[in-house]
Amino acid sequence: TFTSSIKMQQSLSFLHNFDLPYLLRLIVLSIISPVTLDIVFHHFAPIILQVFARIKVVLLSRKGPDASTNAAFMRRVRIGRAIRRHAYDLYLPPKSSNVATAAAAAAANKKL
Repeated sequence: TFTSSIKMQQSLSFLHNFDLPYLLRLIVLSIISPVTLDIVFHHFAPIILQVFARIKVVLLSRKGPDASTNAAFMRRVRIGRAIRRHAYDLYLPPKSSNVATAAAAAAANKKL
């Protein structure tokens, strides 16, 4: 086992003597090579563009809220139980005076 560990250290010794700047230059040259650019622009670009086009269709085909939902939300905004933000709507819990009423309504819904 001792000889195998020495052989393992000798086989990995090239990692300690590796020239990192040389490797980085090789990576940059391989990335900007005409073959790599051809592969990226002619093979991967159409796939990426198609994925983005499908995401765009999904996002643009979202349906807005129903009129009744919008009216209910605006009622909650007027009584101070909801806040409209840029990316979301924040619904607040019932006022403390209405907690008992809300608990009774929740209990009645459970019985049904």
